[in-house]
Amino acid sequence: MKIVSPKRLFLILSLLIIAAAVAWGASYYFRSSSPHAKFSTSYTVYPLPQKAATELPKTVVEVSGTIQSFDVNAEHTQIAIATSKGISMYDLKSLQLIQELPVVNGVYALAFSPDGAKLALLEKDTPGLGYGVVSLLILDTTSWETLYTYRNSQPAYLYPDWTWLKWNPDSQRIAFAIPEQGLMSWNPDSGLSKLESAPEFTFAYGDFDWSPDGSRIVLTEPGLGLRRVRLDTRDWVRLYDPESQPAARVAWSPNGKYIASGHGGGTVCIWNASNNQCEGFIIAHANSVDGLDWSPDSRQIATSSGAIRVWDAKTGKEESAFGYSPKVNYTRLKWIDAHTLATLETSYMENRSPTIKFWDDQTGNVVVAFRGWQNLISPNYDGVTLRVDDIQISGQETMLQTSLMFDYSNVSAQAWDVELKDDQGQRYLLTRVDEQNSASNTEHIYRTTALPKGKTFTLNLNAPEGLSLARDTSQEYNGFIFDPTLFKSDTTVEMNQEIYAGDFLFYLMNTEKISDTQIRLDFFTANNLTGIDVKSTFVTGSQASETGKGRFSVLLTFSKIPQDLIELAVDKVYYKAFGPWPVEFEVLDSMK
Repeated sequence: MKIVSPKRLFLILSLLIIAAAVAWGASYYFRSSSPHAKFSTSYTVYPLPQKAATELPKTVVEVSGTIQSFDVNAEHTQIAIATSKGISMYDLKSLQLIQELPVVNGVYALAFSPDGAKLALLEKDTPGLGYGVVSLLILDTTSWETLYTYRNSQPAYLYPDWTWLKWNPDSQRIAFAIPEQGLMSWNPDSGLSKLESAPEFTFAYGDFDWSPDGSRIVLTEPGLGLRRVRLDTRDWVRLYDPESQPAARVAWSPNGKYIASGHGGGTVCIWNASNNQCEGFIIAHANSVDGLDWSPDSRQIATSSGAIRVWDAKTGKEESAFGYSPKVNYTRLKWIDAHTLATLETSYMENRSPTIKFWDDQTGNVVVAFRGWQNLISPNYDGVTLRVDDIQISGQETMLQTSLMFDYSNVSAQAWDVELKDDQGQRYLLTRVDEQNSASNTEHIYRTTALPKGKTFTLNLNAPEGLSLARDTSQEYNGFIFDPTLFKSDTTVEMNQEIYAGDFLFYLMNTEKISDTQIRLDFFTANNLTGIDVKSTFVTGSQASETGKGRFSVLLTFSKIPQDLIELAVDKVYYKAFGPWPVEFEVLDSMK
């Protein structure tokens, strides 16, 4: 019997693994979704989409603030745009601004009721990303007064691309999904209710849609396909295709006969609503389906990712493809009329201004665009983000409203400042004009000269030696114990004790008795800690000082040093964060 050498065996196994990988890849791109599929098509057999124009169309509306979301009323006469500054309402015929609604908190989704009488807003009480308390507001579109308000009791994480708010066709009920808390339905007469029928339903998140008759709702669930719920009985059925990745987008056809779902990996299933089977399967995009909607006549579906594609819903044939750009994502896709689509253009690769574009699906051209400001948030370094909340240019001056955001709510900043430079490196003088003894010290307002339109500027924290921060750890598990009887005056005792305070790790290296009422503790850390506050029943004072890189000491004062074991709790941690935290922006007309 001939023995195969280990080297040859390794080569054979490697070739088998490569062959299996190639076969799997081929099966992915040329597979059929299920035995029920009547057609299976792929974008790969069609020509590349028409490229997006590098310039904006002639008709551009400059919107004040960074655009988060939008909706168009059923008559297609008005558009409501949620920005970092509030809500802006425009007439779609004249393109004139007809109403501005300043909103203190961040609005992540909004929706007109089908009858046009109400506008619903979903907002969070903290700006930017992160957790906060979610509120639902319903406004009268004639008086713009608040008709109803619901405030959720539990903090939740909201993100614009994953926050959905949709009215029932009767204009009386509205549903919205809160991650890890479930799908909520609000009726002004009966109040709030959860649409749940199984324990795992409370973890539902993402997209959902009402049936045209308002009796059912379908929603995406992580890893579980779709769930279709009958509202009067709360009975449900799962729509699942084993060949598809988790669903991210879903839309019920206007005629009620079909449901379209967009999945990870860029696939689309078209489900027959009468038997809950995936009867059409389309590989619509390479990576993901970021937008999905039906045409008003239910004959076509439109999908979007880095391009927009229109498909025949009966055959899966690609009928048009346009807007291709490798650096953008088209989200919030909405079919306006027979030949007009609207999308929100964003980018994960560049700091572009989020822009709402209205497309002609036959020519692939942009008819009109609403352009907002760039995303005025810096990268997150060491749990710190710099945000520009507002820019106002008038006459000979510019007002810049800035704020700091932290990953933890119990963090506060000590003294901080910012600097402003143009794209040539020229520094602009900033004068702080807000109240400088604010307890929170997270918001600053600056004044500078009028910034010229079209020029690019960068705002950054002026912290070359690090931004000094303090974190309250009194409610976190921390603390350590030591024996004061080991200490003698003017004698250093080695400790080498590991200590945790929150997620900070440091070491008590040495201790020294300074007097009958004072003990010095010497610490070492690999973090950017500069000191701690310590509390105990016996401690009357705690003073920290930085003694070198990665080293600090704490002087504890007692009325009298006890002779028993002392338990010390770390009440506060002082540390430094290091950037940079650049916020780049172009000066636009809407800033004036």
